Amino acid sequence: MMPDTRFPTASHTRSRLVLLIDDEPRVLDVVAQLFALHGWNVIRATNGREGIALYELEHPDLVLLDLGMADLNGMQVLQILRDRDPDATVVMLSGQGDISTAVEAMQLGAQSFLEKPFAPRHLTAVVERAYEKSLLRRRNRVLAQRQVRESSLESLGTSPVMREVAREIELISAGSAPILLLGATGSGKGW
Repeated sequence: MMPDTRFPTASHTRSRLVLLIDDEPRVLDVVAQLFALHGWNVIRATNGREGIALYELEHPDLVLLDLGMADLNGMQVLQILRDRDPDATVVMLSGQGDISTAVEAMQLGAQSFLEKPFAPRHLTAVVERAYEKSLLRRRNRVLAQRQVRESSLESLGTSPVMREVAREIELISAGSAPILLLGATGSGKGW
């Protein structure tokens, strides 16, 4: 089998981790081999409870989750994963999916929904897209947190004088009166 060049390999990105949750050992074997071929580290679970425990332990980059399992079905596992980690990236698989099931999975937060049997190229394309979206969400979150930190009054400094300025700014900003700040260029009026 020739590698699909559209699928990012380990040489292009940091080592990635995928959690496969399926109660069919043959499916786990085939999909694990496909992911390993493309540079992913693979962990497996044969039921929903084991999958949730592995997710919490390992925090994988992506979860490939079967819909039909005996202990907890895929929808229940998806709901639990998304409740515990809203950023969990989950691609659902089903041997008997229909449109309403696919819509429900997407509403619960699945990135995509694939029917078994699937073509390896199709799976790799879906996984690539889901992984890229996941990376973008994480980067946006980091940038947003950095922006909040950089715009907070604590970034003015920790000297007693600057802490006093920050305290006065907080008090004044609670009101609605216009404020005029005076000072030399570079003195921090923009804050």
